[in-house]
Amino acid sequence: MSFDSDSFSQYREYLRQNSGRIKDAMVMPRDSPLRDIYRDPFRNHYEDLPSQDVDVQGLKISATDSSEFSRELYSGPFFILVRAYSKVQGRVYVDFRSSIASVTPEEVKKETMVMMESSEHRSLLKLVEAESPDISFVDGSLMGRLARCQDYQTSLNGDDDYCIVLRNLLEAAMKKTTLVFVSKSTRSRILRDTLLSEADQSPVTEAERNSWHFDHYIIKSMAEKPGYVRPIDVRMNIGNAAFDIKVSDLLPRIEDVPIRFEVIGGSVTFERVLKVMMYGYTGYKVYNLWLSDIDNMVKFRKNEVENVYLKEFERVVGIPFYETRGERRARIRI
Repeated sequence: MSFDSDSFSQYREYLRQNSGRIKDAMVMPRDSPLRDIYRDPFRNHYEDLPSQDVDVQGLKISATDSSEFSRELYSGPFFILVRAYSKVQGRVYVDFRSSIASVTPEEVKKETMVMMESSEHRSLLKLVEAESPDISFVDGSLMGRLARCQDYQTSLNGDDDYCIVLRNLLEAAMKKTTLVFVSKSTRSRILRDTLLSEADQSPVTEAERNSWHFDHYIIKSMAEKPGYVRPIDVRMNIGNAAFDIKVSDLLPRIEDVPIRFEVIGGSVTFERVLKVMMYGYTGYKVYNLWLSDIDNMVKFRKNEVENVYLKEFERVVGIPFYETRGERRARIRI
């Protein structure tokens, strides 16, 4: 592939003209009046990192993650593969699903996300029914999953119902493990709204309530050193089942981005979970040793998909797996 110098020149000019606006979207300007609003409430919620004295060798830790592969069939529907692994001390509990879904290209991302999360719930449920880890890490947000179930309606298909399986998982796990959901990015405003409720009230404060600013924008802008946000207690429901969650954010290094983690159930204290999070952090690309390991295991690889799953599809179904025009363009472009 040849380098397009004209396109790069246009890109570089765009960055030059918009660098200030881009920076402001990522970190609050130094002269922003919002800093005066957030400064005192943020200091009241932000703590120094504790000393690192946790013994992870004495802890039984599991990790759960999932992967997906989707391809549009020439006739319109999408062929979707999803699998989730939950691993503890070398033992892996697997959930695998395949389906053909009649969804649009715009809907397929949402469809696969729900399938992946549901697969993670089933995989981890298998693990906690058989074992009792001290801490069970899950990639992603628990609050986001519970939000899907706020308007929960009973389903006749309980084994595959997203909300029923999630509720079963949480009820089983709370008796046997401490669940910790971990994510590098979040669109949550729970910290922002908490800080604004404690800030001096003014027109600027009121306007900020309607802003697009998320929690990690606030933390990255206001933190002057590594630390963590004192946990905020949140209660969410699935039907008549209520779940209490501790929500926090860890900033392990000032040059990195915050890590959101949500803790529910179990006998391991929040302080110990925090220290395990610190132990498992080795940089932005490996923000959790256990989740990085399971992510590497569960990923669908191109050779695996092309030479195993799709070949078996063609052998059993008897129809070649034709490329769509979009896939052909993507393959040629790569």
